[in-house]
Amino acid sequence: MGALGVGGHTFRRALFEPLLEHDHIHQISPCYAYRHQTGSEEDYENSLIQELIDTIEKVGGEKVAGFVFEPIVGAALGCVPATKGYMEKVRAVCNKYGILMVCDEVMCGMGRCSDGHSLHAWQSMHPDIPEDQVAPDIQTIGKGLGGGYIPIAAVLASQKIASALASGSGGFRNGFTYQAHPICCAGAVAVQKIIIEDRLLSDVAHLGQILEALLFEKVAPLPHVGNVRGRGLFWGIEFVQDKDTKKPFAKLGAAAAVAEAAFQRGVQVYVCEGVANGIVGDAIIVAPAYTCIMKDIRFIVDVVADAISASF
Repeated sequence: MGALGVGGHTFRRALFEPLLEHDHIHQISPCYAYRHQTGSEEDYENSLIQELIDTIEKVGGEKVAGFVFEPIVGAALGCVPATKGYMEKVRAVCNKYGILMVCDEVMCGMGRCSDGHSLHAWQSMHPDIPEDQVAPDIQTIGKGLGGGYIPIAAVLASQKIASALASGSGGFRNGFTYQAHPICCAGAVAVQKIIIEDRLLSDVAHLGQILEALLFEKVAPLPHVGNVRGRGLFWGIEFVQDKDTKKPFAKLGAAAAVAEAAFQRGVQVYVCEGVANGIVGDAIIVAPAYTCIMKDIRFIVDVVADAISASF
């Protein structure tokens, strides 16, 4: 319930709104350039950062514990990466006010968006910036940690956080029956060893570039494809009524129709609904396995393009 209260996924929140915490959680606009940027990228980033600062000032800097965001937003928006300078500016604001910067990389992390070297999206997106200028204090990881073989997720904490705990109680007040389950942990270790030994991060980066090129060649020009965005092997395709105005379809269903058509042709995609404003807006996510080969990438793109054409 805490995680749902922090998140901005309108559809998932709707059923539980009466139970969610509203007084102590404050949300700001997402970094979603396709829908909200009207001028330069820098001006857009600065407006978002000013909104963050204004919200902190309104709440009171001494009362704000942390700022939580996805470097590349997954299910809620359909693979929307933060703009180039966004995270560095967020890091600076968090430092100024003594606020923890928390990155949710459950979907986009652990190699999914790798540049060939890093497991973490925030690193891959800023290879030329010193890590202390963009690194989070806390990071959540999941899906890519265990590769889908077992249910497992984890929290990564910086030395600053670890030292504060160590110098205080020396413990971490939480616990679940299934926490640190040895079989799940062993499965995750095995997956991470394979990623290293088989050099899968390099494959993600290489095949990701091919996937990007093919999506822009074969999918982006299609009618009703408003935006193609993503990184590595994590790409989103947003559907619109009108490509010029970016007007979404009045009712949901376009993404589900494309997904069904793709599934019938042998490819499973992830459906995202409400991406435009939380209520309407359709997108799908294409996220091939790290172990795929060139033939798979071409097949996936051809099927998705065919499914889109057939659906509309």
